[in-house]
Amino acid sequence: MRYSVAGVMNFNMFGIPMVGPDTCGFFTSSEADGDEVCGRWIQLATFFPFARQHRDKDGPANEPYRLKDPYRDMAKDSILDRYKYLRFLYTCLFDAQENGNTCFDPLLFHYPTLNDTYNDVEHTFLVGDAIKVSPLLHSTSNF
Repeated sequence: MRYSVAGVMNFNMFGIPMVGPDTCGFFTSSEADGDEVCGRWIQLATFFPFARQHRDKDGPANEPYRLKDPYRDMAKDSILDRYKYLRFLYTCLFDAQENGNTCFDPLLFHYPTLNDTYNDVEHTFLVGDAIKVSPLLHSTSNF
């Protein structure tokens, strides 16, 4: 999940804006990773240009409705939020395709003079120049 943010930003900079990872991982076991990590990944995927639940044929099922509460509700709310942002995201992707812009940027692209934008640069990002996303990338049950 951590590497997916930097991967999506990199592909946007390479001129490929419609990209995203397999939510909850392709080869990893959702049982090993836990429902919380999968729920958090679905939250993060709300803002990825391309988001899907997909895994290898031998892995356990990781559909959002199979997650335990409260992570099932978290996933459901995130999917509903994605529908609310689709017009915004598709407009940004169309603009990127027409003009070569990006839709998924590190903060330093927009605020280069602020020193705090260089902290945690791989994990906090702007979507379409308007929505700042700072995902929780670790389990909260360890604290």
